[in-house]
Amino acid sequence: QWFVKPREKRMQLEASGVIDPDGSRLKRLRLWAGVGDAGLSVEEGAVSFSVVPAGAGEAIDIRGKGNWAVHDAGGLLACIPAARQWRGRLGGELSGTCDFAFQPTRSRLHLVASATGLDVKLGEAFAKSAGDPTRVVLDLQSDSSVPPAPRSRASLLVEFGAASLEGYASSSPGDGGGREIRYGGRLRVSDAAWLLQRTPALARMLRGCDVRGSMVATASAALSGGEIAGEIVCDADDLQFRIPSVGGVKQRGS
Repeated sequence: QWFVKPREKRMQLEASGVIDPDGSRLKRLRLWAGVGDAGLSVEEGAVSFSVVPAGAGEAIDIRGKGNWAVHDAGGLLACIPAARQWRGRLGGELSGTCDFAFQPTRSRLHLVASATGLDVKLGEAFAKSAGDPTRVVLDLQSDSSVPPAPRSRASLLVEFGAASLEGYASSSPGDGGGREIRYGGRLRVSDAAWLLQRTPALARMLRGCDVRGSMVATASAALSGGEIAGEIVCDADDLQFRIPSVGGVKQRGS
């Protein structure tokens, strides 16, 4: 079972839109699918269909966009048995835009989300309250137009208050007919004290250290032919802290 509707909740599905006379486009799409007050909505959606050349034949080119929103995320998770571990940990709302294209040799999904209204409670590891400014951008791309093998890339950007996280993963043909996979990421923290307030476990570990300032950490790795190479660099010049046990102090700029 992947979805279970609570008996006392009302389930509702509503959809409307306008289809062009030739059936090539669906526009002004509106959708609501939910249980009680929890659900998924789509506004100003549009999807187009066209037939394009593909090799010796033809294929369908599908493109679309729209505005979406998730309402009462906790209520939705309560209907999904596989998400049992997230019950009570995620709540609130999030919304954003979505653009996608599925072509014969190329595919792309671009998702932008405002998660400011989302409430996240991961015990001592992390806590985010509804109202904390948060933005997420996810981009997935795949391209098989260049032989001999498809190339793909995924990128993620999370902007959360005084911190931002950028990451990517790419896959492309490697030497000897294998695949080369690359990973990379950058964490920027403009106010370390602010971040510690959202990570109780880390704050406990650094209790008494009076951590302040900013830092940037970058990481990269490549996997090819069964070998992996990587690098991690942390720029903490602007970070200030002290070590109570030894009385040492690191000042900003040192």
